[in-house]
Amino acid sequence: MRITVFGSGYVGLVTGACFANAGNHVVCVDVDETKIERLKKGDIPIFEPGLEEIVKKNTQAWCCQICRQEEWTSQQTLSQPLIMEK
Repeated sequence: MRITVFGSGYVGLVTGACFANAGNHVVCVDVDETKIERLKKGDIPIFEPGLEEIVKKNTQAWCCQICRQEEWTSQQTLSQPLIMEK
């Protein structure tokens, strides 16, 4: 299943990570460019036990993508994964 989650804060990021971990393809979209750049670099701005590992595992497997709203609205269907930088 393909799921888009708007917002990558406490609710959106955790929800998106859990959906991706369950085998779905998830895109987390946010308007905060600073937050998105931090997430792409692997800097998880919130603490939830196990969240960092789940996000990293699923972004590297292309199950979870993180992007700015402009990227999502300009492409609607992302053909290239937006994975975290190493």
